[in-house]
Amino acid sequence: MTSGMLDSFAVLNVVTFLEDQFGVSIKPRETVVKNLNTISDIVRLVTSKKASPAIG
Repeated sequence: MTSGMLDSFAVLNVVTFLEDQFGVSIKPRETVVKNLNTISDIVRLVTSKKASPAIG
């Protein structure tokens, strides 16, 4: 994200892919640089989502 390679539409596509591929739900407030800036950040986000049960 910080490199400017992803615009808001690309971020939406990445989030949709992650939700579909890994069966997680990513909230809009979670679509921030610290969660989507690098592959490692994305892995950490998805791993944390898979580890904690959905509430609500």
